[in-house]
Order: sequence, then C-alpha cells, then structure tokens
Amino acid sequence: MDAISGIIGVLVLFGIGWVILKAKNGAWKQANQKVLFRGSHQEGQTLVSTALNIDTLSSSAKVAHAVRVGTDLPTGVQSAVIAQMYIESATDDGVTFAMGSKVGSSFRSTLRLQPNGEGTLGVYVITNWTLSDGIVANIKEMRFLEARIRESILAIDANATFTESASAPA
Repeated sequence: MDAISGIIGVLVLFGIGWVILKAKNGAWKQANQKVLFRGSHQEGQTLVSTALNIDTLSSSAKVAHAVRVGTDLPTGVQSAVIAQMYIESATDDGVTFAMGSKVGSSFRSTLRLQPNGEGTLGVYVITNWTLSDGIVANIKEMRFLEARIRESILAIDANATFTESASAPA
C-alpha cells in the first residue's frame, strides 16, 4: 500500500510540474508575441502570409536560371547539422529554396513560374516555417532571399513588376 501511494505521489508531483512548465512556456510565448518581440512577430506573420507576384517579359527558363545564379546558393543540403540556405530543387518552371540541414529545415519557399504569352508570371511564397517561442524563425534570411529574387529578375528585365497579395496558408 505504501508503494502504491508513493507512486501516486510521484505521478501527482510530475503532473503538477508539467502543468506549471506548460503554463510558463505559454506565458512566455504570449509575452514574446504581444510585448517583447511584437515587431518581429508582426513582421514574421506578414512574411509567411504574403505572396510576391511577378510579371516579366523574360521566359520562365531564363527567370529560373537568373534566380538560381543570382541567389548564389548551393544546390542541395550541404551540412549534416549546421543550418544554411540552399536550393532544394530547380526546373525551368520554378525553384524551391530551404533553410536547414540534413536533420531538418526551418523554412521552405517556392518560386513558381508559368509562361504568359511572350513573358512569365510567377509567384514566390514561403510554404513552411518554424516558430521559436511563438515568433517566426529566420526572418532575416527570408527577407534576404526575397530581395535576391527581386534583384535577379530585375537584372534580366528592368521593367518586371512585383505586387504582394495574401497567400494561402500552408
């Protein structure tokens, strides 16, 4: 009987500790999103919910090639554990980027291209991302990649246009 009550006591203490830990983590997450890192939280949410629409007179193959060269990223995962940005896959119809290692990725984004008469229409979206304490991780890298994509396309078509719209949730 004493053994059973001892086991029950340990389980109750474990349960109480677990509840306190969850409440503490939830409170920190809310504090990060609403108070401490409010600007970063809003910026991250905007990044992952916005699509960059592209209209260019260049062919989709030329755009895809320019983006691959202009982003200057390696193709395929390079490191087993150290996260880095890389091109996950590339065709004449688009390019998929990732930030991560062989262990996993912290975000993935895709540039999809389709012919439109003599030119190309495209859309760049962040399709998968991770949160760190309730805040979108790797905001700096996401912004960097989007800027490089814009620069690469403008290098081949100075009249290319970019508009932003709400993207579908991943």
